[in-house]
Amino acid sequence: MSCSPHPPRRPRHGLTLVELVVVLTVLAAVAGILVPMFGTGVARRGSTSSSITNVAEIAKLMGMFSNRHRQGWYPDHYDSLCRDDGQLASYVQTVGAGLITHELAAEEATALTAAGVSHLRQMADPPTHPTFDNYDGTAIEIAGGTRVAVLEHPATLGLPPGGTFVVMGLGAACTLFAGNPDTAATTVPVRFAGEPNVNPATAYQRFGVVFQVSDGNGPLNRARLTMAVGFGISGPISTDQLVREWYD
Repeated sequence: MSCSPHPPRRPRHGLTLVELVVVLTVLAAVAGILVPMFGTGVARRGSTSSSITNVAEIAKLMGMFSNRHRQGWYPDHYDSLCRDDGQLASYVQTVGAGLITHELAAEEATALTAAGVSHLRQMADPPTHPTFDNYDGTAIEIAGGTRVAVLEHPATLGLPPGGTFVVMGLGAACTLFAGNPDTAATTVPVRFAGEPNVNPATAYQRFGVVFQVSDGNGPLNRARLTMAVGFGISGPISTDQLVREWYD
């Protein structure tokens, strides 16, 4: 009978210390990549979900205001989004890629005032704060020749071509919020876009409303409220676009 010079090896279970260190190092590296990505995604979805809720609530409050006063009559004293030279304020341009300025025809101005919209707040540039303190002290009475922000490409928000759609901001002076007993709104909402370099300290991050003042046949007799919007890096954002952003 022959004897083996070495005892039989026992099956090895588990990892050596060196192998364990290598595995833990790899896992830590992967976690370092995935955790920030996951956190950013969660934060972005949270901000988008909040924006969807706010846009829907604003649209509802605008409808309540109109019903309590008279149908087709809306709040006043919006943020103009424009500075004293009639151009978009620089911090609005950050989130206003879909906006251009437009000089209201007399009939378009009349359409707005017929809907209760007769005053705008002119924007300071630079502002004390882009979102919370941006008023230059000038109250504009809407008339023919007033420069306003309008949608450059209405179709991007699902609106018909050939019309003029005025975009205005919902700031602290808007009568939808300012001490108005007819609505449940107590604070003016702020959007947190969840986009790089876009936050209330660097760009205008109130919400806005869109009024149609003309169509393919000319100025309307009374401006129509078409939607509430948020402001993102690509310009005004509708509810549909926000929902798509959430799923993306």
